[in-house]
Amino acid sequence: MVEAGEFNTLVIDERRQDVRFGPTAGGVWIEIAGWGAQEWDALVLLAERSSGDPADLVRYANRRVSLNRKVVFRIRERFRRQFGIPRDHADSVIVTNRNTSGIFLNPRIKARFFPQRRPPRSDLDDPRALDSMLHAITRATVELFGEGGLQSAIALLPDDARHETVEGSHQPGRWIPVRYVTSWMRAVHAGPAALTTDAFEAFVRKVEGYRVSPYFVDYVRCQRSRLLDIRHMWRTCYDTGDFEASLSAKNDFLELRLWNHPHCENERARRTFALCWRALAEVFGVEEPWIETCELDPLTGALRIRIGGDFSD
Repeated sequence: MVEAGEFNTLVIDERRQDVRFGPTAGGVWIEIAGWGAQEWDALVLLAERSSGDPADLVRYANRRVSLNRKVVFRIRERFRRQFGIPRDHADSVIVTNRNTSGIFLNPRIKARFFPQRRPPRSDLDDPRALDSMLHAITRATVELFGEGGLQSAIALLPDDARHETVEGSHQPGRWIPVRYVTSWMRAVHAGPAALTTDAFEAFVRKVEGYRVSPYFVDYVRCQRSRLLDIRHMWRTCYDTGDFEASLSAKNDFLELRLWNHPHCENERARRTFALCWRALAEVFGVEEPWIETCELDPLTGALRIRIGGDFSD
């Protein structure tokens, strides 16, 4: 039986001009290759404008964005003929709104372009995070390392992060550059934690315990199916990146996937993000969870983290 969370991603490889659709329950991706020029261009157009919002809809011929019905039919047939894709999944890849003649990629399916499409950013357009993390970091630092430990971490901050988060008139509830958060984590690691693994992991555990609200814990533990909507919760904390989370069929691991975010950019950032989610698993009530994998997926470009443990309610 195919679960609701499966077959929810299209990986569009623009160098090879092929598509992978999946994953299946076993993590298998179905490859769809051999596209004609018209079908390929139409699929890329649909994937680029896939929100389903009326302003984003692609139209059939003679509308403001034209798309030939025969081409759309051939795209749909290509998915239907692929062995291994259930009929209901193949039939619903591309949706037509009968009232508006709009065509779009099914909103439950997310398109991933490979190589990743990352718009250039300027210094004035830094990826941002809600500053709630700062309160959790400083509180955990004082509790574990004392006021002296906090001051040693502050001394290691870059000038801009120190001015904006400590010395200036910072007011809680603001959006700040993600690099300020990562600078704080690095400063605690290098300063009061003295670059030791045990001390830093204890610090991360404290940070997540202070940051997570009881509502969020109940949301994840008691409403398993709503993990598919976790990207909306991600947007309450970060203004960039795309995030997905899913539980295994046996509730024995939590898999996380993150795209296009500073947490993916280097090994230290990826490992710290994985430690945060292992700590969150403990908050959820999982006993002794462990990090099974923490790596960039060569197929999708996502940071893929798997946390093992018993996630049963």
